Amino acid sequence: MIQPRHNRLSLVAALLLVTSLATSYLASADPAVNDNGNGTKTAIWDFSNPANYTSSNVAIARNDLRLRSTPGSWLETSNADFAANGSADAAARVTNGSVRLVGNEANLVANGNFSQASNWTWTNGTAGTIGARPSLGTGEFLHATVDNSTQFHSMDTGGGWSGANSFGATSSPSLDSIVKVEGTASVRDAITLPSATMWAGISQTGSTWDFSPYNRLSVWLNTSFSGPGQLQGFLHLETGATTWNSTTVVLPNSWARVEFNFTGFGSNLTSIIRLDLRFTGAVVTGANVWIDDLWRIYRKTLTDTASISQTFTKPTTGNGLPGSVLLRWDNDVSQLSNVTSARLRVVVQNSTGSTQSWVRDVTAVAAWTSHGMDLSMFLALPGTYTIWFELQVAIDTHLPTSADIHVDNVLLKAPDYRNGVYLSNAFDAGSPAEWRQVNWTAQVDGETSISVETRSGSTPSPGDPTWNAWLTHASPEPIGSPNDRYLQFRVLLRTLNSSRTPTLLDIRLDYSRYATAGFIESLPFLPAEPLVGWRRFDATEYVPSGTTILFEIHSNGTWVTVTPGETLNAFPNTAIQIRASGTTANTSLSPRIVSMSVMYEYVGSLWTATLTPGSWSGNADQSFLFVANGYDRWGHAVAFTPTWETTDPGGTVSAAGVYNPHTVGTWIVRARSPSGVVLANATVTITPGSLLRLDLNPPSASAPAGSRIPFSLIGYDGDDNVAVLSSTIWSATSGTFLTEIPGFALLQLPGTPASVIVTARHGSVSTSANVTVTSAGTPAINGLHMEP
Repeated sequence: MIQPRHNRLSLVAALLLVTSLATSYLASADPAVNDNGNGTKTAIWDFSNPANYTSSNVAIARNDLRLRSTPGSWLETSNADFAANGSADAAARVTNGSVRLVGNEANLVANGNFSQASNWTWTNGTAGTIGARPSLGTGEFLHATVDNSTQFHSMDTGGGWSGANSFGATSSPSLDSIVKVEGTASVRDAITLPSATMWAGISQTGSTWDFSPYNRLSVWLNTSFSGPGQLQGFLHLETGATTWNSTTVVLPNSWARVEFNFTGFGSNLTSIIRLDLRFTGAVVTGANVWIDDLWRIYRKTLTDTASISQTFTKPTTGNGLPGSVLLRWDNDVSQLSNVTSARLRVVVQNSTGSTQSWVRDVTAVAAWTSHGMDLSMFLALPGTYTIWFELQVAIDTHLPTSADIHVDNVLLKAPDYRNGVYLSNAFDAGSPAEWRQVNWTAQVDGETSISVETRSGSTPSPGDPTWNAWLTHASPEPIGSPNDRYLQFRVLLRTLNSSRTPTLLDIRLDYSRYATAGFIESLPFLPAEPLVGWRRFDATEYVPSGTTILFEIHSNGTWVTVTPGETLNAFPNTAIQIRASGTTANTSLSPRIVSMSVMYEYVGSLWTATLTPGSWSGNADQSFLFVANGYDRWGHAVAFTPTWETTDPGGTVSAAGVYNPHTVGTWIVRARSPSGVVLANATVTITPGSLLRLDLNPPSASAPAGSRIPFSLIGYDGDDNVAVLSSTIWSATSGTFLTEIPGFALLQLPGTPASVIVTARHGSVSTSANVTVTSAGTPAINGLHMEP
């Protein structure tokens, strides 16, 4: 290969080098062409554009050519699918188009929605204030008491009241319309008590009263007494034969209701003929006691309990883990008034008498609310159990009381689920297959899970030596089992809570099988640049055992088998096509081609040139033909039309490269590219051409006889270059040359006046000067001084 001499301007050269080394990638074409930066390019077929190929039974994707794959799948999504293609173990079952665990899913409590009165035992409270009964599809606890109080005196008139006092004390009752609690007035009793043991107050007589339906006298009291000591009051009752005093109470200094318990008077309460309110306990010099609104009341103080209960049987054994046995129910509070406390209690008892309970204090009316108990440990064992709903009400008031609480939707489930398995039959793909994805839809929560295991083999008998181990899938993903003809799966249904079951709704296993043979063929390819030659074929391929790939290149009507790495120097410089043919004996495997490529050598753009010859020497009369040869960056010949120039002043170079010298010296002949870049130089050395004329100096003179005249001689060629004089012949018509050299002569004039012609001859070229010889005087020699 020619190694040309590089002679470029540095900046231009650098720019062209960067451009040349840049990789050219034709993104929209197939093949893509990469410049290797060494005079070769590589055409790469990476299958990015299927339209640029003809093919059969192959799948084309960028950097991935395989045999065509035909998909298949097995789908189970109904009872018929699950039943026909596998079976569940004793802990699992196929139902409602799904697979789930087997369990006792019934409500252990019968008639939990109280749709009828049966199955429940209804027990009323022993005090008779609470009833337990079915009511409008609920279980109801109903508590109620009445207010049987009556007003004894309003104190608005003071009628029937008179003062009463012990000896020495005083009582002066009167109406007070200003200081009162209700109505129009109260009774004000102005009292004095000289001694703390004395008493004074007000008294009512004149009738017989029956106090037996009541147990308290309720009265509003107020006093102006501020001490010292404490003013107290008590109730005094009399019959015709008996008197009775209640315990004392301290009188308030502002209005307050005070109750006097008279149950201690017993059977005498049916015939009361006198009632006094007496005040005592302190020395009172003068104080007012106000009395208002007296009532006979019956204060109810009791606790009563009613229940709704049922005995049930749990047939199965649970694991006792939290959440495995749950009791749930709803209740509301539609009425609640004037009770001291109301407590709803739920109790579950086993056959040994042990209990687990839930208690809630009822404090206000409430809408329907759901509640629950975790009985997982308590009801882990099978056996007979009893459940109670109890309402306990405590009251301490004379006012009417009520409580109305409903219970509904009692649900007690202990399905006692345990882990189970669904096992499929062996599925036959028909021939070895490539396993794809296993997908399933499941209903699970934080305490349940479903996982799938797969295994594959070569026979329809799972477990024989051709079958591999189970592979677990915690979530949908690629099957991952070794590719083969047969596939089996099993579903593991797991629960950490024996009251919860996972549910498999459907499962799908995808696979595919490759065609046994296929091919791909590229379109004809010929580089856009002048082709030097095809150099090498390569391919990135994966060929599993049992598969093959045959590569062929078509050129000049013939398909030739090639192998990756093979040289292509013998191929003619014509368009080529590449064909790849794949086969497989195992339809679960396919050979794969990432890419195919052909490297070729090409003629690049003009980079440099040489001039032949690189130097020349000649005279100005000659001409010389220079030949410019262009090359690309890697030495490939590139034809071009140079632009010529020379540094020779007056010299020229024709378009054909012919140099016509002009000036004597050493000069440069240059060849430029069409873009103006200097590509090559040649050095020329020019000597004078043939002697064309002589210049004699002085050309004429006048000098005295016998004097001496020097003459100088210069020769010129046709371009006015000074020629070298080597053999000048000097002659004169008279006189004698004292000195004769090629470029100088010294003439001794004759002793007498005369006209002398001096001639200098060099070859065929001559020149003359006329000299006038004078007899006396100063000579004149055309600017030269004559030597005597």
